[in-house]
Amino acid sequence: MNTIFLRPALHGGLLWLLFLFSAATGATPTITWTPPSVTQKVATGQTITVPVKFTASKNISNALVRVVPTLAPFVATNPSSFPSIPKGQTITLTLTISAAASSPIGTFDGTIQIKSGGKTNATFAKPLPVTISVKQGDASFSTLPDPDKIITDPEGAVYPVNQLLILLNEGYSRSDADNIASSINGRIIGVIPLGNMYQLEVPADTIQELESFIDLLRTDLRVKAVTQNLELQPHSVTTDLENLRNFDPTLTRAYDKLNLDGAWKLIAASPVPLHPVTIGIVDTGIDMNHPEFKDGVTVKGASSDNGSTSCGRTVDSHGTQVAGIIGANNLSSISTLSPDSPQMNGIMSGVVRGIEDDARGSIKYELLVNPKNPSLPQEQSFERKFLGEIYDYLNESIRQGAKIINISMGNGRCDQFLPNKKCVCVPEETFNDVRLAWASIFAVTEGARDVLFVASAGNDDIEAIFNLPGGGISLRNLITVGATTLTDSRAIYPHGASNYGIGVNIAAPGSVDVYAPGIYTEPLDSDRDDYKVTANGVVISDYFSGTSASAPMVTGVAGLIKAIKPELTPKNIKDILVATGNAISTNPPIGPRLDAHAAVCHPDVLDCSKAAKLNLSFNPNPAPISASSCIGVSPSWDYKATLAESAGVGVTINSFTWDFYDAGGNFLNRQDNDATDFTDFFDDCGPGSPYIGPSSTACGNLCVHYGGDDTGGSVIMTFTGQDDNGNTVTGSGSEVLQGVPASLLRTFKIGPASFGVPRGGKEQ
Repeated sequence: MNTIFLRPALHGGLLWLLFLFSAATGATPTITWTPPSVTQKVATGQTITVPVKFTASKNISNALVRVVPTLAPFVATNPSSFPSIPKGQTITLTLTISAAASSPIGTFDGTIQIKSGGKTNATFAKPLPVTISVKQGDASFSTLPDPDKIITDPEGAVYPVNQLLILLNEGYSRSDADNIASSINGRIIGVIPLGNMYQLEVPADTIQELESFIDLLRTDLRVKAVTQNLELQPHSVTTDLENLRNFDPTLTRAYDKLNLDGAWKLIAASPVPLHPVTIGIVDTGIDMNHPEFKDGVTVKGASSDNGSTSCGRTVDSHGTQVAGIIGANNLSSISTLSPDSPQMNGIMSGVVRGIEDDARGSIKYELLVNPKNPSLPQEQSFERKFLGEIYDYLNESIRQGAKIINISMGNGRCDQFLPNKKCVCVPEETFNDVRLAWASIFAVTEGARDVLFVASAGNDDIEAIFNLPGGGISLRNLITVGATTLTDSRAIYPHGASNYGIGVNIAAPGSVDVYAPGIYTEPLDSDRDDYKVTANGVVISDYFSGTSASAPMVTGVAGLIKAIKPELTPKNIKDILVATGNAISTNPPIGPRLDAHAAVCHPDVLDCSKAAKLNLSFNPNPAPISASSCIGVSPSWDYKATLAESAGVGVTINSFTWDFYDAGGNFLNRQDNDATDFTDFFDDCGPGSPYIGPSSTACGNLCVHYGGDDTGGSVIMTFTGQDDNGNTVTGSGSEVLQGVPASLLRTFKIGPASFGVPRGGKEQ
């Protein structure tokens, strides 16, 4: 050891400091790992974290953690660098080991190294040996075809000419599929583990080449089946109410009055994400045996529905009807129902975006019907409902996460009734106390709980301000709902009418035309109490009517808004519903009538004030003469036309034209086309219909055939359509035709192109 003595001054005295250092100060630090190596199995689609520890023999500054390229697709480290590593201190490093669904199967060896982040970039001994074994998991993946490779064969089948699907026999696995793909110079681009099926990309450019690969693979004993990656014919998605409307249009009139179908289609076409919604229903209960509340619909709380009043009135199925209007399932969205099925669907289940939906449609919702605290003894519900029980249901609904709560019941103040019409009313002297009790629940939840209450105004033909809870309380998070007829007059019944006046915020259909599920008796039948319905003006069974039917219509539309914009407050939603309601004239007044389509079109929801924007482009533009054959004539000129919507609003193309000009810009001729022609031309990507969805694209591979010398020209496409918000959308684009003789432009043919086969066309 070398010794150096220093003699600094300190407080007038001498202090001797002794520094010892190694003569080998430049020695490289070494790394010791715990454990000394890592061996880990991981399935495709799986992620695993593995902690490891290490120490350094010397202080290290500015250190980097490096994963060698062999392991880089599977291993990431946290952290990936260290400002300093103190000598001898135990450092923890987390390895995140994962395999994507598309990862290759096999064993991969490598190391994780600690390196100097300085100029030397030195690797410190010793690295951590890591072995990763990737096996096939249950995660699947697939690869979309290249649009330029999709062809239509002579039989009308449509598929990419360079893709196949193979199904392996039992006992064979992903490694066999990799081997099979390699044997034909192909590769795996998709895996469906549950079916032991694999998507292959193969070097084929024609139908004949693809068929030769199919014939070859059929001789492989490992292959159970092989097929083209065929396009499927989409099955139309409908709704239970649409089926019901086709069966008897009188059954859906109350729902049609709200323009619900327009609202559902608008939401379905919109690209916005839809969020789960929990809706509370405080009522007589629900018949959980009814088919409308099975098959995907989540209902919690009461399991039966039998109610009555002290006036001798039976109200069995009341809660079932309310729940049905809000959230009856929509089996037609996932299966084929008989056209004469009596089934309906609720407002929340009517949005259908795709085949991944269940019977709730695209919005995932939950119904809490008279929920009780699950940790408490579950007492049998009394047929008659009292405030204590109702408040308990409200409290539990809020605790379990309800953001909208429907209350289709209440009381009027006794002094407002004629002596022979008084029934379960509120004494005048206690009316204010009851109002305060209701208001305390509503007001407490307005802030932190963010709950909207929807209450029926009552059917007593009195001022709604004398009814509780709806009408007698004015709060920002409470909507009181009156009832209308199908002609937008105030609903009047044999023994009363919709309550009215300044206490009513909005109205909805609630006359004798509301179709809703009742108490179920097998088999399902609308001619009994399975549904409360009128048909052709004749009562088939006990009908469902009154503000009790109107309130859940408002609740359902509020639920649609909440699913689209969960950040909206109860006041926001209330203001939107009232502002977008249709102005109606009734005497006395009952507010505007609910309009579902207008509500979801509000600027704070989907904003239907926006107009679609379509951009038309051609590629290549200009393009040289092609030597290929177009509709049996050579030479030809091919190009792709693309229409892209960029404003987030869907649009339906109604018509378009092709105008031809010579090189001097002189007009030669025109062809007019309708929506059906658009589907023919623009069939290579997009919806395969005249409708281009929000932020979506439609394209078509088109061709012109001609002959002669090298005179130029151009073609201009002009289109007209209507977007989802009712705006007229127009636009145009120009394509330069190089080498086109002007003398022959009058005989052009233009039509959709297919790959590798003669192209069909339409006379210009």
